[in-house]
Amino acid sequence: MKRQSHEVGEPKNNRAIDASRRRYGEVAPGAAAGFVFQLERALEHLCDSDGDAVVGVEILDDVVVYNGKLVKVREQDKNSIRSKAELLGDRSEALWKTLAYWLASDDSVTATPCGQGPRLIFATSNTPTAPLILSLAALAKAGLQSAPAAIAKLRQAGALPKTRKRPAVQDIIDEVLCYDDEKLTSLLMRIEVCSETASSPCRRKHIASRFGITRRVDSELVLEGLFGWLTKRLMDQWRSGQPGLVARQECVEQCRAIERRLDRQRILPLPEESISVTEAVRSAARGRQFVKHLSLIEFDFDEIAEAIEDWARFNTEKSRLIVEGQIPLSEWPDRSARLKRRWRQISRQVRRERTSMTSVELGQIIATTTTGLHCEMLDGEPCPQQYMTAGNYHRLADDNEVWWHPDCEPKDHGER
Repeated sequence: MKRQSHEVGEPKNNRAIDASRRRYGEVAPGAAAGFVFQLERALEHLCDSDGDAVVGVEILDDVVVYNGKLVKVREQDKNSIRSKAELLGDRSEALWKTLAYWLASDDSVTATPCGQGPRLIFATSNTPTAPLILSLAALAKAGLQSAPAAIAKLRQAGALPKTRKRPAVQDIIDEVLCYDDEKLTSLLMRIEVCSETASSPCRRKHIASRFGITRRVDSELVLEGLFGWLTKRLMDQWRSGQPGLVARQECVEQCRAIERRLDRQRILPLPEESISVTEAVRSAARGRQFVKHLSLIEFDFDEIAEAIEDWARFNTEKSRLIVEGQIPLSEWPDRSARLKRRWRQISRQVRRERTSMTSVELGQIIATTTTGLHCEMLDGEPCPQQYMTAGNYHRLADDNEVWWHPDCEPKDHGER
């Protein structure tokens, strides 16, 4: 009997897997997507709120916007990974539970200065199509004169259906419908429905604009970094037993910090393997002054060749960074001054501690210690490319600003 083969990673029993999904649902992906959707909504409120606003997650509601002690916005987020799922059906538990919760807690929430309650938002990942939620969404725009009709639709949708078994959601519906029309009107007039999510390109452009993200960097990278920061910030607060609260000003400051990091990455010197050195440059460099300094301390052919490569790469990158104008011109002489100070300190220490060595041996240690094992900062930022330090030293040696042989101080040093 021929054995049926399976590709690596192919499910062996698709029917069993599909049946399991139908019975238990895809709980983990749905829950994870719901959490991400909630944070996306929090980020949207942080972008659209006033400068002193604070956004809370899992405080009072899924997302809440505070202005001082006043609650400006209360939001319930409804998400599904199924694109055609109706999240707020006329008799859905999600809809009626939220209405019951808002009605029960409305009086305890600090109202806005004009005495009105906070905005109430249903945020959904899918566009609602059920008649009741559509009528509620239209009520705020239609005005108070449309409230009686909306309440009539609410009571009609909540009427007990003629079925043998009483639906479980009916208890929640009855709890809502026991309120008088005045109370229901006060609530329903403040309800909004939002199905535009932060993942859409137009919304992301809006968020980037509201946070003032500079065009010098990729706004998508800034938003991704901001979302990661927001997630970590909330998780850290929850783990320490604190409420999840983030101020808009903190987000703005984080945007600027991410922009600065991206700016620095853009202007950092390239990796050495990305900079080619031609044979013509190598050949011309062999007669330069910095090579003569290395020859005085008897560096071998390979060591001098490496020094030439570092010198050439440094010159190339320095020219590029000057043309792009991202590094202040004053940084280059300042950096050279820092390197010369370090060279003088190393030279004194080596000559003081190694009195039994020859001058050539001392020069080799001074040169090796100075040009290696150190990466000098560039304009206050780490510069991990080692050729930018070694090449800078060889550029200084080419101008007789530094030298390696302790007994061969150039007569014209510092004059160029």
